[in-house]
Amino acid sequence: MLIFLLAVSLAEECAYFQCENSDFAIPEEFVNDNYCDCPDGSDEPLTSACPNKHFQCPEKEIHSSWIGDGVCDCCDGSDEPVGTCKDVCETVYASMKTNSQGSFMNWQQGLNKKLQDVIMFSQKFKNIKKDKEKFKNDLSEIENQISILESLKLAAQESGLNLDELSPGLEGVYSEKRRLENLIEKIGKIENLDFGKNKEFGILLDQKIELPIGKYTYGVEFFEKAYQKEDSQHYSLGNWAGFDESYTKMKFTGGTSCPNRISRELTLNLVCGKQVEISEFKEISMCKYEALLSLPAVCKISF
Repeated sequence: MLIFLLAVSLAEECAYFQCENSDFAIPEEFVNDNYCDCPDGSDEPLTSACPNKHFQCPEKEIHSSWIGDGVCDCCDGSDEPVGTCKDVCETVYASMKTNSQGSFMNWQQGLNKKLQDVIMFSQKFKNIKKDKEKFKNDLSEIENQISILESLKLAAQESGLNLDELSPGLEGVYSEKRRLENLIEKIGKIENLDFGKNKEFGILLDQKIELPIGKYTYGVEFFEKAYQKEDSQHYSLGNWAGFDESYTKMKFTGGTSCPNRISRELTLNLVCGKQVEISEFKEISMCKYEALLSLPAVCKISF
């Protein structure tokens, strides 16, 4: 009787799929049925049903939204229905082996460029701070001039004198006051920006990069905003929202709303490169964009 119950128990266990990161179990027929049953999405490794999940190809990892999209992303075609894609893994592996030497050179040049950029921006940042102190001193002088001119204006008004010669002078110093205040405010914002642990991303300040894809042009103004252009139409892909904790992603959020009222947003996945280049721009789900950004700032000592 005990053996029979154990056999029944094992049979029942085999008929269910255990979700990876929870105690939740589902019937086996629910696996890869294009519906996300497990909280961690582990029941849909071969479909795009579960958002924010990744699929492991033989040679790389891709986003789950790329599964079944008609594009052969995996070298063995495992991301698409059987028979859709050719297995080109041998060619891919051979290419990867050939490019390994180039990858090392790319890393080496990127690391050298990173060290140069850190030194260059360190000096630039010092100059920015010096400029701020100068602008503050200039503003103090302007405010003293305004105080004197306002006193003269008041005295002239009380004496019934003509103010035509005094007014242009006041307008000029007030204009200079606003200019200095704007410069000081701008520098204050720069000082509060996160440029990385060693300010390795600082070299990107005031820089932008664009990538044309078909009828669209995608662009990023670093530490400010991201956008998509199509002829005269312009859509925001988000404003600067900072890095992730490991400094391997840049995030832009709160962009132009889609029809479903979800705001567009962009995530840049950062990889080591000898120069700043953007590629692999893709809409991974509605209004959620991802792209690859190679740049020297993320090149590390270990290869």
